[in-house]
Amino acid sequence: MVCCTNLLNGKAGSIVNAPVFSIVIPLYNRAEQIGRTLESCLGREGDDFEIIVVDDASTDDSVSRVQAYRDERIRLVQHSVNRGVGSARNTGIDAARGEWIVLLDSDHELLPNALSCMRRDLESISESIAQISYNCVYENGDPCPDPPLRAGTWNYRDFLAFAERSQQHSDMQTCTRRETFRRIRFPESRMLESGYHMDFARRYRIETRPDVIKRIYRDSGDRISDSRGRALLKRAPDQAEGLRDLLRTHGKALRRYAPGKYRHLVGACALYAFLADKRATGFRMAVHILAGDPANVRLWAILLLGLAGHGPLLVGMQAMDGLKRVLRRVRRGI
Repeated sequence: MVCCTNLLNGKAGSIVNAPVFSIVIPLYNRAEQIGRTLESCLGREGDDFEIIVVDDASTDDSVSRVQAYRDERIRLVQHSVNRGVGSARNTGIDAARGEWIVLLDSDHELLPNALSCMRRDLESISESIAQISYNCVYENGDPCPDPPLRAGTWNYRDFLAFAERSQQHSDMQTCTRRETFRRIRFPESRMLESGYHMDFARRYRIETRPDVIKRIYRDSGDRISDSRGRALLKRAPDQAEGLRDLLRTHGKALRRYAPGKYRHLVGACALYAFLADKRATGFRMAVHILAGDPANVRLWAILLLGLAGHGPLLVGMQAMDGLKRVLRRVRRGI
């Protein structure tokens, strides 16, 4: 069940004219962060945008924090059961009225120049461009993606080349034509969005811009990139199946244009297969990559720990991720 409420008058959307931008924010247990995100949107100039917050059945005070904003530009949509971030994004997009969708996570913030950059670029792009992508910055000042985007136009091959260059930090802020979501949707499962982005790039052209328009915070305890046990195990079956589908669809092109990204995705598929107790699949995936990359220490660890069970694998992966964080601090002289 889905419930949609306008926060000023308790009714669905009171703004008469359709906005240019619909800012869609999926929300789950981010009571401490959602205010920062909403303030970053409401502080932007102009009245050509709406904000759609999709609460994915939060169990904390997230909903009441959003309801405290009595602003007609905000609509709150609520899932009665937790369905995952992809489903929440799809719900928000279905409720959107703007021509362009701006997806924003509930622990990120738009920088003051964000919408003005988008307005500027919408005036100059051709009808063939379906998405504009921008740079971001982490709260510590590190760029994302790394290396940063330059001005240009991407096709499928260009996107794969980018994926090869930016495997660790590849988040971008996108502004996407709403009509494209009729053809390509986010996964309704707990599979993350990698497949969506590759499917999109194969069908549509993307304009890239060097402007930095979003800040990414990493102070939330439930970020999907964290290697936390319950979260990993919860999404492991969908991730394993989703990555297998992605590799079936894009594997040939990845091997040709982004071999490093291909190895990374196969390794991720092996990891999630082991976590989902699909050891035969995990074994096949890991051996496939190790045959051509026998010095891959991380994948050897996934293979050996995965064969021992998801408990030892979780402990081992968390230890390796902790070591990586320490090494990054050492390299920065912290």
